[in-house]
Amino acid sequence: MTLDQLIDIVDEIYGDGLVGMYYENPKKNHGDTRAKFIALELKDTFDSGATNAQQLWEAQRVISSACDQLGELVDNLRDLTLTEQEKEEPCLESE
Repeated sequence: MTLDQLIDIVDEIYGDGLVGMYYENPKKNHGDTRAKFIALELKDTFDSGATNAQQLWEAQRVISSACDQLGELVDNLRDLTLTEQEKEEPCLESE
């Protein structure tokens, strides 16, 4: 599998054509930084000596890893938000 073929597969799955557009022209702003991230990750991790299955597995692995990291970020931001809300809410005194 070539990098172009892998990009085409992922671009079709992503569904809006922007992964391919960012792969072809990464410096242009096409309006979807997630698609840009995906295109750049696939390009950075592509191994022309790998089998088709290995290429697909690596693509899944790097995107899954990014999802895990983003999930951890969301969890930490949620915790910080709750902490800040507790600080901002006035304490209720018992009557």
